[in-house]
Amino acid sequence: MSKESEPKTASNELEVVPPNEANMTDEEASPSPKPKIETDKSEFGISKEEDLLATEAGEEEDNLAVEAVIKEDEEHLAAKNEEEQAAKKEEEEHLAAEAAKKDEEEHSATEAAKKEEEERLAAEAVKKEEERLAAEVAKKEEEERITAEAAKKEEEEHLAAEAVKKEEEERLAAEVTKKEEEERLAAEAVKKEEEERLAAVTVKKEEEERLAAEAAKKQEEEYLAAEAAKIEEEEHLAAEAAKKEEEERLAAEAAMKDEEERLAAEAAKKEEEEHLAAEAAKKDEEERSAAEAVKEEAERLLAAEAIKKEELLVAEAVKDEERVAVKRKEDERMATEAAQNAEEERFATEAAKREEDAKREEEERAEGLAVDATLMKEDYDRAIAEEALKEEQVEEVPVEQTEKCVDDSPAIVDAVDIGLAAPAVTKNLAALMDNDLSQPRPVVICGPSGAGKGTLM
Repeated sequence: MSKESEPKTASNELEVVPPNEANMTDEEASPSPKPKIETDKSEFGISKEEDLLATEAGEEEDNLAVEAVIKEDEEHLAAKNEEEQAAKKEEEEHLAAEAAKKDEEEHSATEAAKKEEEERLAAEAVKKEEERLAAEVAKKEEEERITAEAAKKEEEEHLAAEAVKKEEEERLAAEVTKKEEEERLAAEAVKKEEEERLAAVTVKKEEEERLAAEAAKKQEEEYLAAEAAKIEEEEHLAAEAAKKEEEERLAAEAAMKDEEERLAAEAAKKEEEEHLAAEAAKKDEEERSAAEAVKEEAERLLAAEAIKKEELLVAEAVKDEERVAVKRKEDERMATEAAQNAEEERFATEAAKREEDAKREEEERAEGLAVDATLMKEDYDRAIAEEALKEEQVEEVPVEQTEKCVDDSPAIVDAVDIGLAAPAVTKNLAALMDNDLSQPRPVVICGPSGAGKGTLM
């Protein structure tokens, strides 16, 4: 039997309502038995029907007041939940910004440390290369000094031996030889200085090219590192944005789920209130409207999320196209650089080959000169020995024969006229008569200073 059909007593029930129910919980705001004050109205002349109508009207008013309080409390809780969700979202955004800033600072510090390490290694490499070049130059100078000293010592020993062998003739010949040797040494010194200068210029040019290549390589590495850092930063920002969107989506889903649970709890709570059938129907209509609104909001969120995903896909496609363009440009630059490097290597190989050929030709020429000098020395020694042997075997030649030999030899006549060969004419006549004058023979020109040896030569 419902409450409307229950018999009423003669006494009227008065309901005591709290003055403020805005901050009450659902359990406190839900209909519950309330203390009632019973009074006997029969003494005032009020009939039972009137009392029943008044009681029903009071209960209806009480129910409306309770519903208003419940609705106000629900609105207050919804506002509070929205504020908490907004504060939580703001805190998450602040933490994400702090994390991104910290990652950026760590990335910058790592890049700076890496750049300093590369600069330090490059400086050490340059320093080691300079020390190596200085050591090679010092070693080369020491070898040249030892070679020069050895050559000088050998030349001195050679001159001393010849001076001992034949004092007067060797002295004059030594002067000529020494002069020629000085001229040859001077020419060789000039040539050697020129070669050293060319070698220094070549080394300097190679060093400049090497430094330029290292600088270009370092610049390229810095460019690639900057590009990689930029790409990494873009990927990091994209990941952070995706993460943030995912968190917002999850938060929205959680809020939607909480709202659905709250609405379900309210629906269950309202279904338990059987004595409010009319209000339950009204609440059902309101819940249907709210569900439709929630559904529309969910559809709107899904559409917005689909639009965001489409925008992200478009942005990713644009980034992919930019990366492909950058990679294509980098490949072209690397191909050009490889071609330039190949051309430089070819030039370096040709230069090294030319230098090797010149060095080999110089060595062959030096060996040929050494062989020629040795052969000349042997011929000279042999001629001197033969002259000495023939001087021992020479005999007195009659004056008529001597005059005939002198007349037949224009060279001897000229030498006698200038006063150079007169002392040696008698000794050499037999040799001139006995040997074939058509064969080449060494000639020694002797005489005091100022006699005209250089003019005769």
